[in-house]
Amino acid sequence: MWRRPVAIVVGVLHFCTACYSYVPVKSTPTPGAQVALEVTDEGRVALNEKIGPGVVRLEGKLAGVEGDEILVDAEAAKQLQGYVSELGGVRVRLPQRYVTRIDQRQFSRRRTLLVVGGVVAVVAAFFATKLSGKSTPSGEDPGGGPDQ
Repeated sequence: MWRRPVAIVVGVLHFCTACYSYVPVKSTPTPGAQVALEVTDEGRVALNEKIGPGVVRLEGKLAGVEGDEILVDAEAAKQLQGYVSELGGVRVRLPQRYVTRIDQRQFSRRRTLLVVGGVVAVVAAFFATKLSGKSTPSGEDPGGGPDQ
């Protein structure tokens, strides 16, 4: 009974995340943009106390730029070992010299079309198997037993 709602929620979450991708930007995006910051070795050391060891990428909402520092409300941190830590929007102040790359989250038409096409294919396959399935009319003997 609980499987259907869970499957729907997982499908919706997958659909929502598949519609976006991170793309590199040349200049700092406007505040409020969803960004991902690649961190240098020095930045990793600087973030050790606030976030934890081995941070290579911060993802979150750009809060602004003050002087040469980038302010990010960090939602997740990817570490050297590949682990991702949820941070819950903690404000991080990071000098720009500690950032090697800034990516901005943007709508991806290609990914969206792939997901929509996949969903349509699954639904079509489901209905095709349901419609082509054989059933025995209620008045006929399904067979398999001896005649009496």
